[in-house]
Amino acid sequence: MNDASAPRSGLFPFAETASAWLSQLSTVSPIMVELETAVGAVIAAPASSARAIPAEDLAALDGWAMKSSDLVTASAYAPAMLTSLPSFVAVGDAMPDTCDCVVEQKFVSIEGPLAEVRISAAPSDGVLRAGDDVADGALLFRAGDLIGDTMVGLGLALGLTHLSIRRPDVLVIDVTDEKERGPSTAVVCALIREAGGQVMLDRASRSVDSLTARLKAAEADLVVTIGATGGGKDDVAADALRQAGALAAHRLAIRPGTTTALGRVGKMSVIALPGRTPDAFAIALVLLLPALRRLTGTKEPESRSLTLKRKIASQIGFAELALFERAGSACDPIAVGHLPLSALARCDAWALVEAASEGFASGSAIDAWALGG
Repeated sequence: MNDASAPRSGLFPFAETASAWLSQLSTVSPIMVELETAVGAVIAAPASSARAIPAEDLAALDGWAMKSSDLVTASAYAPAMLTSLPSFVAVGDAMPDTCDCVVEQKFVSIEGPLAEVRISAAPSDGVLRAGDDVADGALLFRAGDLIGDTMVGLGLALGLTHLSIRRPDVLVIDVTDEKERGPSTAVVCALIREAGGQVMLDRASRSVDSLTARLKAAEADLVVTIGATGGGKDDVAADALRQAGALAAHRLAIRPGTTTALGRVGKMSVIALPGRTPDAFAIALVLLLPALRRLTGTKEPESRSLTLKRKIASQIGFAELALFERAGSACDPIAVGHLPLSALARCDAWALVEAASEGFASGSAIDAWALGG
């Protein structure tokens, strides 16, 4: 990717620029890992059971193992009298070969060589049949799903030991003024992990040489810098990206996040996010998360059509992020273009108003994506 000249307006059109940058990202190769280490990764290939669980019929309760055909008419008023004593089984015991049900102790009385049973039973009553938990070859996990702690526990219980995953390495370079990890970096790192990325955190001072050196030394599937993207004397992100590799675009026609820069260093794609938390959050939604979906091979989440309670006004020429509070199938716009921190805390849905749009009238439908589950 060669350095690009800025348009006459000084701003790169968001949709076209984003599409060109994203198109250079490829899905990372899958790796096979132990299941316990797969938490937070994206499943690369469907995982199926290698055997039926349980492998044989087991008792599902403590009681007497019997043949249901011997108990068809048994009741408290007309007990079944068995001349052959049944076997007692505890939960998890293998069922005797000739038995297909388990009767609770309170319904059975043993008198010498006889057993009195005061209840009827059907085949499989009180029994966990072979393959009831999972059939041989049954699908356990789907490709593209993010694996969490609960899934790992279930997988181990079902006999799964290894899993094919994709977990792209994402180098995050903090170039903010914060002495420690700032709020923007914390938010971006959390979003990366939630999308299946492996975060590697680094820092650079606000100098071209420092950030250039970090970029040249980087080894990752994607590099994200945070801060120093503006036009001030110590806003060095664009110059450092140009010196380390190639600057594709700096200053996009999107609000918030106008000062974002995009480029490449060697084979690595680089996105330079603004240091302000609302700007970094917005560009993470519309550019960073789509980049991670390309790297992990996952699909874009489905949008939902919501009815606007109030109109949205947007300036033609700028794509603008809109945040909403949902109320059933309706939504209340709480911020457009400028995103106060309070709006970030309250919102549970978002949409991108395209640059060619003047907005949406009250009562019209808008396609929005959920936030926070």
